[in-house]
Amino acid sequence: MQWPLATTRVGSTTYQVFYKSEVNMGFNLRATPHQPGGCTTMYLEHYYSGAWHQVTSQSCVPLYSDGWYGYVRALKTFTSNDHYRIRGHYTPPAKGARTAGVWSRWTYLTVRPGSPS
Repeated sequence: MQWPLATTRVGSTTYQVFYKSEVNMGFNLRATPHQPGGCTTMYLEHYYSGAWHQVTSQSCVPLYSDGWYGYVRALKTFTSNDHYRIRGHYTPPAKGARTAGVWSRWTYLTVRPGSPS
């Protein structure tokens, strides 16, 4: 995660804390090793009504030449004090793949109103 200002625990889960006064939340993903032609898909979920619901998934987009991909989302699009999680999936190229697809771990976050005190 990029730019969280704090962490908080809810049960046994640690959440990265962001504030609405910040502009964006960033999530970096690196596939190692990666192959030219591979891509990544990002998944963002929102927890409400007792379950996780997909907010968005990004189509399979190419990684940068060094294997990194940066995902940025405006914090104003998040509901204050709710819980979210994000992860990525690496898909190797369709032809000549030397590795299988792989998921990153979930990273949990919450967005608070205002700015940090």
